[in-house]
Amino acid sequence: MSNKTPSQDVSPTTEVPDMSSSDDDDSVHPPQLSVEITDIKASGLPEKIGLFSGQFYIRIKGDKFTKQSKTTKYAKDGEYVAVWKDSITFDAMESSTIEIEVFARRCFFSYKIIKKTENNQSLGDLLENANAAVGLELLGNGEPAGRVTFHISKSKAATSKGDA
Repeated sequence: MSNKTPSQDVSPTTEVPDMSSSDDDDSVHPPQLSVEITDIKASGLPEKIGLFSGQFYIRIKGDKFTKQSKTTKYAKDGEYVAVWKDSITFDAMESSTIEIEVFARRCFFSYKIIKKTENNQSLGDLLENANAAVGLELLGNGEPAGRVTFHISKSKAATSKGDA
């Protein structure tokens, strides 16, 4: 019976550090924001990839999240351009870095990355431009090959409204 008593004493001790470490995590990461990206437009896109032409989607990758747009078609504006009407909302820390990737459909169910931004774009820096369109250079094979523009804003209520 004396063996059972120490194990009962150890149990609460083990749980207390777990709870305090999660409290520490909350206090270390308070700048988590809900962010919305709208009016997305990508230029410098190829006329055709594989068997298909003009079907694209955008994926936004952050430190601990990945969000994807719906598929869209060309909106030719003197060059091959894609425009997304839907918005992309995600939660991230202000210190997060993000990368935007453009995928093109190349056959029936296959898409491939054709362009992407550098992955060192700070979310905090992008949010400083909340009142203007943000433009980032798209790279194809490591070389400048187009641009992606969008509006970005903080959206504190977006997550809570979506959950309600």
